[in-house]
Amino acid sequence: MITDEIIKAALLGTDKYMPEPSVLLQETGAKIAALPTDKEDRLLKLAITTLWYEEAGRIPLKVANRLPECPPETNPEASEKRCSLVRSALLAKEDAWLAYLVYTIAKAGEVLSSDLVPLILDKALSNRKTAPVLIKICGQAGQWLCGLNTQWQIFFREEEENTWETGHIDQRKEYLKNLRQADPAMAVTLLEQTFASENAATRLAFLELLSDQLSPADEAFLQSLSKDKSQKVKETATAFLRRIQGSALNKRYLEYALNVIHIKEERHLLVYKKKILELDAGVQPDEELFKTGIDKISRNKGVPDYIYILGQVLQEIDPAILAGRLDITDAELIALLLAHKEAKHLLMFLSSAATTFRNKAWALALLPQPGIQDISLLDALQPAERPDFYGQFIDHNLPQLLTYILDDDYSTLSLPLSEALLQFLSRNPYQVTQPIYQRLALHLPAQAKPMLENFVQDSREDYQTRYFRTQALEMLRIIDLKNNLH
Repeated sequence: MITDEIIKAALLGTDKYMPEPSVLLQETGAKIAALPTDKEDRLLKLAITTLWYEEAGRIPLKVANRLPECPPETNPEASEKRCSLVRSALLAKEDAWLAYLVYTIAKAGEVLSSDLVPLILDKALSNRKTAPVLIKICGQAGQWLCGLNTQWQIFFREEEENTWETGHIDQRKEYLKNLRQADPAMAVTLLEQTFASENAATRLAFLELLSDQLSPADEAFLQSLSKDKSQKVKETATAFLRRIQGSALNKRYLEYALNVIHIKEERHLLVYKKKILELDAGVQPDEELFKTGIDKISRNKGVPDYIYILGQVLQEIDPAILAGRLDITDAELIALLLAHKEAKHLLMFLSSAATTFRNKAWALALLPQPGIQDISLLDALQPAERPDFYGQFIDHNLPQLLTYILDDDYSTLSLPLSEALLQFLSRNPYQVTQPIYQRLALHLPAQAKPMLENFVQDSREDYQTRYFRTQALEMLRIIDLKNNLH
């Protein structure tokens, strides 16, 4: 007997309709029908008997297919203690601490116990950025389970060839981004085929993905966008053309810069020659230059127009190329520019060039300059060279600074830098979120504990002090967890 028949009998009444028993309950149904009771009683008995029968279970289906066996694990299993800590971090949703545990297990080349694998795979679904390392510590069991569960199969599914044609915008952007990294020229070819048919927002989103690995091979496509209907697309294409060393537009910039900048030698004390840099204010730019996004009039009070124009041009020229054309080194050129009387007006443009073209010599010369707050200059340095300059960015660029400090290798900070960070945060505790405090704790040295303990003992009850006291207590807990792990 099915549910619909019971409902039908209830609506019509047993006088008009009496359901038949299930084909599997014919004998029992006949006995119920023969009872000397009214129809309502027999309906209820038939319904409850059918319910009990269905609840009792069914004969299992015979399946001819056989699940593949999980291959043996090739990597050692993490210790019981570490696996237990992973389980606790998952249950408590302590993502910062969990990420560190995952890092240590992956670094050791170990895998989790099999009972944790499903939990970690579910975690990977909710955080795709960390999915690769989470999958790694799941070992062979993880790969095996991903082959059996349709939700987890996405981690090993190869990118479909028609993603570019049929995928949604995020999938298409990811496809183009990956292709740009693997084959820059092919990415442009693919984009050319569909660019005109995309809407303005999509065209701009796709175009911005070409910013990585710009080269002269992109020039023809970017030039073709000068007639695009979207002003933002045209401006972005022009900005890219300005940056491509060797493009027709960039050559004009370089030619102008070489006409303005002159390197001369002066003899000092009749003993040695000294290079000096002169800027020719009388050089008039080609009017066509101003049609490429270069401002003709200075926007900054007190900055001469020719200096402002030169600065805009310099930020689009690779310092190494400019220095080579002037027959001096990168380091010599930046030293001469900084020694010029107009150097303070050129700083932001020189900083932009050093950042865009990752010029180490220029970055090292600019970072110590008073007033420099362009933290992206650190990108031109090797990771080991950056900590010397971290302190100058704490007061004005802390959120950006933390993206450098909180690296993927969990590098331990020096004690002076740790103390400077904690002092600043004690005065400005709302500058970062609680998860960032937890992550920062994993980079602090054990020697920072006394300072944190002092903050915990601060008895003031204003909101700011109480909030930071809570964060300091949590950081102490995480430092202890980390120390006890090893």
